Amino acid sequence: MLAAGPRQQRIITHCSAIEATDDPDHTGWLSGIKPLIECVAPGFIGVPIGTKTKYAVGGQLLALEFFTHQALRSTIRDGNHPPGSTELDDATGQNAYVTQEQFQAIMIRCFGAHSAHYPRTLDYLLNVTIWNLAAINQFQLVRRCNIPGDKIEFGRLLAFCVIMFVGACATTPKIFEESIGQDPALCTEIGGERGDIAVLTRLSRCMHKVVTNHLYLWQRPSYGHEPVLTQTFIDGLPPSLIDMMAIYSDDNSLTFVRQPIPSGEGIANILMQRLRESKHNPEACAVFEDKVIQWYTDFFVNHDDITDETGIDNGIFAAFGVEFED
Repeated sequence: MLAAGPRQQRIITHCSAIEATDDPDHTGWLSGIKPLIECVAPGFIGVPIGTKTKYAVGGQLLALEFFTHQALRSTIRDGNHPPGSTELDDATGQNAYVTQEQFQAIMIRCFGAHSAHYPRTLDYLLNVTIWNLAAINQFQLVRRCNIPGDKIEFGRLLAFCVIMFVGACATTPKIFEESIGQDPALCTEIGGERGDIAVLTRLSRCMHKVVTNHLYLWQRPSYGHEPVLTQTFIDGLPPSLIDMMAIYSDDNSLTFVRQPIPSGEGIANILMQRLRESKHNPEACAVFEDKVIQWYTDFFVNHDDITDETGIDNGIFAAFGVEFED
């Protein structure tokens, strides 16, 4: 069985390796350096992966913060469902407010987490992303061993990557309504009525922009150390994930504060092209939205029906360029 995910976070208290500036037009970390977040994932233990400090590119602030108090104060108490609901917030993932209990329910039931003790913090979000990438990298090395249950876990990890890395086209209200929204118990846990799907949409978009901006930083010396994700590590990922890492290493991939997240259509096209060219059960007429609904339903809703063949039958392995021998 693959790794279950991080259960704790550690903080580095010394930060002298990072250079900062008060220049608002500077590209890099701004002044007021806070402690670095230390990774706890296997293979990355002790590596700095983040800090609760603002990072600017040409004077624009990157969206790097998760559950910021400043954002919550703006519209969170307006009485709407979900709280702070505005059209801009829905597009940007801003004000993605959930309680600790709702966050745990979402992470366990929607994102395949294995514990009820995950805090709604930036530390956790970054660590679980690195942890899952490391697990995917490790699976690539042992996938021919055919260990029972591994393909189930691997499929969930790839579905996690679809939510986190693709963009707006993988996190639409329709997709969530027709997949995760079919679980009435979960919908009650995270808000009920309109609130459940709207909150999930906004939260997933908030996590997308924060995580993908960190993917950019992790591929360059950003914390006074070597890149977190080396090219050797990236080369061990499935082909579609390698393509995603290349996209998020580019300056044009960055999402700034209060900016809507990208559509993700380019990444969706990468996944669908590989699915259509798959050696096993190619789906020439598959539609991305329909496939995402199927992937989320299979891995996050139909827990009792999932098997090691599910990821092969629904095409998620093929979409990421992972082929299994007959």
